Amino acid sequence: MKTFVDFIFECYFNKFSFSLFEGKYSDEHAFRKQWNYFIKDSNPDADRIRDLLSKGEVEDAKSEMQRIVSDAQDEDDHPLHFKQANRGFTDSKTDNDLESYNDNMRLVSDTIAAYSQTRRGKTAVSKKLEAEVTGEEKPEVSSKWKQETGKKIDTKKGDILFTDKQTTTKTYTGQDGKEKKKTSVAGTRISLSLKQANSQTMSGITGETQATWKAAAQKTRNKMKNDGASEEELDAFDKDTESMLNNLKKAQDLGQRNPNFGSKAPANGDKNPSERRSAVMQSTMDTYSQKYPEALKQFDKEAASGRAKFGKDQSKGRAQDVATHKHPKGWSDASAKDIRDRDITTDTTHAGPAARASKHPIKTNKDVHRLDTQKPVSTPSGPAVVTSRVDQQDPAKVEKQQQQEKDLILKAIDRHNRKNPNQPQRTEPVPAAGSQGPKTGTQGTFRGFSAQADEIRARKKRNEVLGPGQ
Repeated sequence: MKTFVDFIFECYFNKFSFSLFEGKYSDEHAFRKQWNYFIKDSNPDADRIRDLLSKGEVEDAKSEMQRIVSDAQDEDDHPLHFKQANRGFTDSKTDNDLESYNDNMRLVSDTIAAYSQTRRGKTAVSKKLEAEVTGEEKPEVSSKWKQETGKKIDTKKGDILFTDKQTTTKTYTGQDGKEKKKTSVAGTRISLSLKQANSQTMSGITGETQATWKAAAQKTRNKMKNDGASEEELDAFDKDTESMLNNLKKAQDLGQRNPNFGSKAPANGDKNPSERRSAVMQSTMDTYSQKYPEALKQFDKEAASGRAKFGKDQSKGRAQDVATHKHPKGWSDASAKDIRDRDITTDTTHAGPAARASKHPIKTNKDVHRLDTQKPVSTPSGPAVVTSRVDQQDPAKVEKQQQQEKDLILKAIDRHNRKNPNQPQRTEPVPAAGSQGPKTGTQGTFRGFSAQADEIRARKKRNEVLGPGQ
C-alpha cells in the first residue's frame, strides 16, 4: 500500500526540477482554447477531430491536433496563433510569453485526447460542450467544512467547467412583495481538474487535512455498516479515527511549545521542526491507513474532488474528473479518469472490516483512458494506475527459479526412494493437497513442484527448530 506521502503528492519528480512550463500562460487556458476550437466550434478541423475521437482513433486525433497547433503558429490569423490569445496570461500579455504559450499548447493536445475517451469526456465531445476556466474566484465552502477549518471560502478543485450554456429563469416574490427573477445554470455541467505530472493533490495544512480525514472516515464508516460490520467493529473504527485525529493535532503542536523539538531528530535525519512535524503526522496517517485502506481511498477521493468541501454543485468548486498532463520529458503519458474510480492503494488484501468488498461490485472496464492504449485499463483487483508501465518479470529468472524448484523436488524423490527401497518407487511429484488431480503441461507440473517445494522448505525449517522426527 502506498504511504500517505506517496499519494498526497501526485509526483513523478520533484516539482522544482522543471522550468519548461514556467511562464505567464496557463495550461487551463490552453486546454480551454484548444477544446473549444477542436470540439465545440464548427470548422473543418473540428469536424475531423471529433470524428476521429468518436471512433476511438485517439492516436490519429492526437497527431492531427498537434500538427494543426504547430502549423497555426505560422498563421497570424489562425484562432490558435499566439496573437489571437487574449486571456490566460498572469499579467498583461507581452512577446516574452510566446514560449510559454507554445509550450502549453503543445502540452494539452494529449490531455484532450485522453479525456475525450472517458465516460463524461465522451458526453462532452458528443454534445460539443463549451469549456471555460473556472477562474481564481474562491467559492464558499460547506457549513461543516467551515466549522472544521475556520475557512469561509477556498480554492476550487475543478479547473475546467464544461457546459451547454443552458439556463433557467424562475419568477418569485421577494420579501418586499415585488416580483423578482432568478436565473440559474441548467443542462449538462461537468467539472474537470487538471494536473501537471508533478502536481500536488492538496495542501498539508492541519485543519484541511483533519477535515478531509473526517469526511473520508464518515464515508468509510457508512460503507462498513452497509457491508455488515458489527457494532464492535464500528466502535473500534470510531476510536481509531478519533485517536488518529488527536495525534495529528498533537503533531501540529510539536515544536510550537518545545523549542528543542528540532534538535531531537535522529542524527542522520532532518532537524527542521517543520520536517519533524511532517514525519510524525505521516507516521500517524500511515498507521491508520494501513489498518483501514478504504479510509485512505476515500481521503484521496475527497482531496481530489472536494465533494464534502463544496457540495454537489459542480459549478461551485468540486471536481468530478481529473486529467493529468503528460510529463514534459515524456516520462509519463497523459491520463484521465473519474475521481470515483481513483484507487491509490496497491495492496487489496486486508482482513479488516473497512476493506470488505463493496455491495457495488467493481466494473469490468473502469472509466480510465491512457493514450498508449486504445481502451480503458483495468486489473482484476481494480483500476490500474494508468500513468505507470506494467513491470514484467524477467523470463530467464522465472525459468531459472522453476528449474531450481523442480531439481529440489526430484532430489527429494530420489532420497525417498533410496531410503524406502521396499516401497513403491516414486517417479513423479505427489499432487498437492487440495488439487484436482494431475494436469497436463507445465502448468500442472510446476504447480505440483511449487507446492511440494513449499512443503519441503517448511519441513526443513521445522527440523532446524525442533529437530528431525518431531
